[in-house]
Amino acid sequence: MTKKVLVIVLFIGLFLLSGCDYDEKSLQALSDYDVPDEVTMDFELPRGVYGEIIYSSSDEEVLSFTNVRFAKVVQQQEDRSVTITARVNHSTKQFTTIVLKTGSTPTPLEQARCAFAKLNIPTQTDSPYLLTAKIDDIDFRYEQYHPYRLTNDPYRIVHKTDDSVWLVPNLLLVKADGNLVVRAFLKIDDQDVFIMSQIYTIEFGVKADITDYDRVIDEVEIGTKLSNRRFRVNENFDLPTVSQLVPQAIIEWSSSDETTVQIAQDKRSAIIKPPISGIREVTLTAYITIDEITHPMLIQVEVISD
Repeated sequence: MTKKVLVIVLFIGLFLLSGCDYDEKSLQALSDYDVPDEVTMDFELPRGVYGEIIYSSSDEEVLSFTNVRFAKVVQQQEDRSVTITARVNHSTKQFTTIVLKTGSTPTPLEQARCAFAKLNIPTQTDSPYLLTAKIDDIDFRYEQYHPYRLTNDPYRIVHKTDDSVWLVPNLLLVKADGNLVVRAFLKIDDQDVFIMSQIYTIEFGVKADITDYDRVIDEVEIGTKLSNRRFRVNENFDLPTVSQLVPQAIIEWSSSDETTVQIAQDKRSAIIKPPISGIREVTLTAYITIDEITHPMLIQVEVISD
């Protein structure tokens, strides 16, 4: 009987210690980045990783929590320092936040968060989508979550020579999810300063009525790292002549200006001869032949000087 009681007591003790450990982990996961140093507007704090965090303010006249984690900010005529206490059960952690005076410019983090709130990223798409380059003073840059797996990802990011950025789905046989990383930058003292990033999950749908010609075009664009059939270059690059997706396809190439972009004798690469200065435009044509029917695919190449 005594042994059973001892086992129960030990179990309860371990359970309580485990709970305390999770409390500490929740607070440790809360960093200075999560709690802003300076604010001019309302903001939201994290819920907590291992347990729900309750927040309180040392000066509710200027900063108060309308519910568990949404902070209401009331600016004053002067800057006011506020201590924010994060609590999980009996464990606490404190942060200092300055509520900037009325008329202060929103902080870089606030500007980025406002821009992200306006940013429209599709939750699903099966066609090319123009990505927003800038909102207010915030510049957006886009990255694939797994850039080293380009051919396995359901999409690619395409940078056109007019500086527009496109989200281009690869031709899919089944629906697939892809993760897009969006990074926000703000120009401060003529320097692009990284502010924050967010990750979006997008469902890429199956393109209707995919033809063999579509499959070869998609394969050629990936193989030549094209930017929506228009790209800049100043060095030699490979040209695909066969298709892995459509083995019976034949791909042949021609150049509108062989003095600038010459098709190699083996027909498998483009030899670049950059101009002395400036940019020279050349049209490459991929002649895709499937079942004795040939379809031309035009690609605009801008050859830049060294």
